[in-house]
Amino acid sequence: NKRNKTRAINKNSYIFVTIFLILVNAFCYLFNLILCYNKLIKFINFFGENMKTTNTTLMLIIKKNKILLAQKKRDFGYGKFNGVGGKVENGETIMQAAIRETKEEIFIEPIDPILRGIIEFDEYYKGERTKVIMNIFVANSYYGRVRESDEMRPQWFNLHSIPYDNMFPDDRLWLPKVLNGEAFKAKFKFDENFNLISYSFKNMD
Repeated sequence: NKRNKTRAINKNSYIFVTIFLILVNAFCYLFNLILCYNKLIKFINFFGENMKTTNTTLMLIIKKNKILLAQKKRDFGYGKFNGVGGKVENGETIMQAAIRETKEEIFIEPIDPILRGIIEFDEYYKGERTKVIMNIFVANSYYGRVRESDEMRPQWFNLHSIPYDNMFPDDRLWLPKVLNGEAFKAKFKFDENFNLISYSFKNMD
């Protein structure tokens, strides 16, 4: 009887240990699966495959050693100076969007604008990682009279007195290239707090 009881206890212990090991293995498998999933998500995010892409334009008017910038009066970039521009709408070419945005924001029509730069921004907008492609145009003349709109307050600056301290941090890196007549492509990466992490330039093909 004692032997039978001992065998029964050993058998129950074996079953318990077996079930315990199965549960431990299952937990480890699930844990590793979660780790692999998180790594996969980070990998995808790193290469930007799941990022929303927005195409935008920026128009710079440069005339007689002066540049026409505009101060944003609302929304993203409030208070900062930059060129004028915005998103490319469905059915528009990049050039059409650049001219339309200039008309809407400062009431002038650029004459024969030239594409000088294409910048790819990897940044966060409203908490969402986003890829923004900004196409930079330069024009030396225009039709109409420069006027303020609800969104932008235009102002002329001497080329030696550009208000970089009141502009986006990347502007002081690429704008001098535009002023030097260079045509380029660039990439800028920002973190969630809009701190510049990295950037690179190459000549436009």
